Amino acid sequence: MAMPLTLEALGFRLLPYHPHARLGLRLGDRALRVVSNSDRLLNELAARLAPWVAECDTEGPLVEAIQAAEPVLPLDYHSRAPLADYSELAEFCDLADGQVVRTTRSGLHFFVGRETRKVLGNCLANVSQVERFILDNSLERWRSVAETPHEQAIILLSNTNGGAHDHGNRLKR
Repeated sequence: MAMPLTLEALGFRLLPYHPHARLGLRLGDRALRVVSNSDRLLNELAARLAPWVAECDTEGPLVEAIQAAEPVLPLDYHSRAPLADYSELAEFCDLADGQVVRTTRSGLHFFVGRETRKVLGNCLANVSQVERFILDNSLERWRSVAETPHEQAIILLSNTNGGAHDHGNRLKR
């Protein structure tokens, strides 16, 4: 009997994209580390998130943003019938320890688990979606409101669509 596929097992497939650059953010009393294999991506994110850029410890929440070609992963994606509004925007793959969300327009893959937050794909062409993913990971509601990876994915999708966002209304320095 085959072992169920997990986010951790998929992580080993991503080893060639080892992140080397990091960005620290502080939003109120929450610190968040962002790591990437792309200095350019982190520079763009630092410019967009300038009010919250800060030194950060090596402990605490981590988001990995990996610049790469759209991955080809051995996953069986599906859309969720109750999410008719999102069915054109994303496909989901439930794993033993989380979920992979693939946005159909951008090709970005979001890996969401209890301890895993990764985005993989052409992040430089989709910086606003990466930014939104980072901000959503810094908000307490991510863990308190979203009990399941599917609910976390809904929050992600509801916040990655559209153009510019006014983060000042939601976040305090």
